[in-house]
Amino acid sequence: MLLHRLGYTPQLQVQIVDARGACGRVDFELPAIGTVVEFDGKVKYGRYVPEGKSAADVLWEEKRREDRIRGTGRQVVRLTWTDLDRPELVDRMIRDAADRARSGE
Repeated sequence: MLLHRLGYTPQLQVQIVDARGACGRVDFELPAIGTVVEFDGKVKYGRYVPEGKSAADVLWEEKRREDRIRGTGRQVVRLTWTDLDRPELVDRMIRDAADRARSGE
């Protein structure tokens, strides 16, 4: 809802693909500005860590996934619950990411 209020038109649960295949599904894609938005909570690094893996393994896999997403030319913005209380911060984060995407960083 916040993304819509800020004037964005997100696509939800988009599968991102690179030359090696599927990178993974992102929470929101803003294709017009080359940016994806991921909503994170600590829980995926805690009690929802898959059996046989550590929180460090999950974090490493997430970093590699994000590197691949960036390799497609998109920028990634990560939001948490507390960010939602500051719409101006969220908007700034998205605008900064869009600027990086446009400049090819």
